[in-house]
Amino acid sequence: MTKIKICGLMTSADAQLVSQAGVDYAGVVFAEGRHQVDEAAAKLIRRELSDEIPLVGVFTDSPVEEIIDLYKKEIIQIAQLHGPRNQEEVSTLKEVGIPTIGVALGDDLEEQLAAYTGVGYLMVDSGKGSGKTLDWQMLPKNFEEPIFLAGGLRRDNLKEAIETVQPYAVDISSGSETNGKKDLEKIKQLVAIAHQKGVYDDK
Repeated sequence: MTKIKICGLMTSADAQLVSQAGVDYAGVVFAEGRHQVDEAAAKLIRRELSDEIPLVGVFTDSPVEEIIDLYKKEIIQIAQLHGPRNQEEVSTLKEVGIPTIGVALGDDLEEQLAAYTGVGYLMVDSGKGSGKTLDWQMLPKNFEEPIFLAGGLRRDNLKEAIETVQPYAVDISSGSETNGKKDLEKIKQLVAIAHQKGVYDDK
């Protein structure tokens, strides 16, 4: 069974939807962009989210101290790091005990992923929030950490992506939405595909 993370939650209602759908991870974005939330919104989302679902905070250039603060307040349970981070910052998160997803974007994935060796999880993506798919056949093999696959995943390509890459988990944001809002039926179908309970047929 492939695990599934639905990212880009913005409201308490979103948290209720993903809890109902039975996702394995949920994500809130602290980085600048359409899905950006602040600490207050993230706190409400965590409150409405099932206790069994870890909340992942997505960060680009946020100071490590802010990430640690959100973790200690039990708002997030995992940190997802986009962009280059120096080894000292990564080591600090490890020392605090924060599970971390190190993200590699676009090209030169192996070099980027090497900087995050030992953090806990890795993610490969075509580019932050781009919605574009990766060339799955070109991904590096034999990762040391469990891999999250992201980038342009939808109901019509998720099964192929999982069969090709065989990731630990998939990460989906815009592919779980209709008109910019989280869609319960789409999320249920995505969960079913990832969990191999059924396959969506878009014909």
